[in-house]
Amino acid sequence: MNNSLPTNRKNEFRYLLKYRWKSLFIIGGILFLFAIPLLVSLLIKDLKAISIITTSPENSDLSILLINDLFYAIFVIPSFVILFVGLAGIYRVIRNYILAEGVILKADFFIGIKQNWKHFAITGFMFSLLYYAIYLSAIYINVPFIKYLPLALCAIAIYPALLVSMNLTVIYKNSYLVQLKNAFILSIKKIYIYFPLFILLVLIPFIVGVFSIPLIFKYIILTLFLYFFVPTFILGISTYSMHVFDENINKDKHPDLYKKGLF
Repeated sequence: MNNSLPTNRKNEFRYLLKYRWKSLFIIGGILFLFAIPLLVSLLIKDLKAISIITTSPENSDLSILLINDLFYAIFVIPSFVILFVGLAGIYRVIRNYILAEGVILKADFFIGIKQNWKHFAITGFMFSLLYYAIYLSAIYINVPFIKYLPLALCAIAIYPALLVSMNLTVIYKNSYLVQLKNAFILSIKKIYIYFPLFILLVLIPFIVGVFSIPLIFKYIILTLFLYFFVPTFILGISTYSMHVFDENINKDKHPDLYKKGLF
């Protein structure tokens, strides 16, 4: 046996990172393309907010800026959904790499969208609504406890479950509610891993979204984040989730998937 072949999921992550980095680079490009509507929507919203502040300082109170943020939600929320439809294809490709199934990147990407776009679109819609709740409370609420309450609730109980649900969706065939219920149970069971992973994922977008950073640097950072960090993150959380599925689902219920892709 080739000693370089992975024998556990941690080694598999390193193995795929080492030998599939070119594919991850392509995946980053695909992800960026699907993120363009979101980036453009956020950029236009930010430019409008700057225009309000600079041209009409007397009208730049929080209520006017809040109306601006709420108006552009009609563009930002659908843009999140588009991004997550793209993730349906990306997660399918990553799944096949982890399970050591043959991968034809373009074909598997579109198969993933065809099979799972509805589940991922719903997840994207939920993700975007929660994003707006977190963003608006952090910006416009001044009561310290309430200000970050949505972020705390989402970070501990909701967002980790949504992340796990996407991995479940590309492995098992269940209804969306069943996937979400299973994801919630597993994410709570492994909260000490999924919570830090979620914080790692949102740390950079949260910093550039909440704090005052020059606009050009903000969107350069977000572009690099999407292109380079997110594909690696998806690979990491997917390999770890497969380990969780092996121990909690596959070992008893899906022996054909148990440690599949390992040697």
